[in-house]
Amino acid sequence: MCQHTVGYCLFVMSEIVDLLVTRYQGYVSAALVLGGVDQTGPHLYSIHPHGSTDTLPYVTMGTATCLSCLLLMSVCVLYYLFVSLSL
Repeated sequence: MCQHTVGYCLFVMSEIVDLLVTRYQGYVSAALVLGGVDQTGPHLYSIHPHGSTDTLPYVTMGTATCLSCLLLMSVCVLYYLFVSLSL
C-alpha cells in the first residue's frame, strides 16, 4: 500500500508503466489512463503507446477520442451556463 498521496502514487505508477512500454521499443501497444483523487484533488496521467506521459486536467485516448472530447466540452459548456445563470 502506498503511504504517499494518490497523486504521488499515480506519478510513480505512470513512470513504471512508461519504463515497461519503452523497454519493448514500441512492440507493446497500450494506451493507458491512470487516475485518482486525494486531499489535493484529482490527478490524471495518460501513457501513450510509444512511452510518453502527460499530466492533464482531462484525458481522452483511443479510437473515440474526438467523440470523447466533444462530450467533455459540451458537459463543460452546460455546467458553465448553469453556474452563470444561477448567480
